[in-house]
Amino acid sequence: MNEIYFIAMPALKDGTAFNWTAFGVVVSTCASIVALVGLITTWRKILSDSKYQRSLLCLEQVKSYFANAASLLNERENNNVKWHRAIEILKMTDELKKYLADISHKHVYVIEYMNAAFSIIDVIKDINDFKFFYGVREYEDKSAEMLFKEANPFSLERHCLRIAPDTLLALSVFIDKANKVFNDLSVNDKDKNEIFSSDYFNISLTNYESVSDITKSMTLKVIYDYLSDYNQHKKNRFERRVEEQV
Repeated sequence: MNEIYFIAMPALKDGTAFNWTAFGVVVSTCASIVALVGLITTWRKILSDSKYQRSLLCLEQVKSYFANAASLLNERENNNVKWHRAIEILKMTDELKKYLADISHKHVYVIEYMNAAFSIIDVIKDINDFKFFYGVREYEDKSAEMLFKEANPFSLERHCLRIAPDTLLALSVFIDKANKVFNDLSVNDKDKNEIFSSDYFNISLTNYESVSDITKSMTLKVIYDYLSDYNQHKKNRFERRVEEQV
């Protein structure tokens, strides 16, 4: 035991005065290292917890947004304000997903995304005429051309009634992505985290310029028909205005 003591304290073994100052420096340095390691560990835990909490907060917000968007469209009205609000909300969820850091949160997001899309698909399936999207309440007995004029007034004194084509195009992208998710989950048996990181799932809802870039599906046919009809009437109006000016 004495040998161990003197090995640790060579100054005392030699009978010389012990350098307490040097010993204090060593002890202080060791204590500082231990404290620094503890501080780094604590900060890493705090940062990790903070990242998790932010991810969880974003997930809860996303779930609320999905429910809100689906609720607006489930009213089955062709009110353009409600449709525009709902789709703007879906765009916000698309932006928030980049803040999801936890794997379990990403998994939940994929499922919530698909459920929200299918809820909206149920609404679209009940729309039996593309003229619905012109936003005119009693649209069934009116021609598409008449609806186009009524929904797109020249005068600013009247409100525009139509549901904007670019808004519906963004919705089509949203649904198209959900259909691909469903196919990857049910047919290709892909992991949800792999789907979350896939190229098609990270495409922005505003990335497409025309329906020709989106996978054709019967679900979206009524939207395709509306976009085609709207663009044709818009082209006709432009040509008439050019002829009038000439």
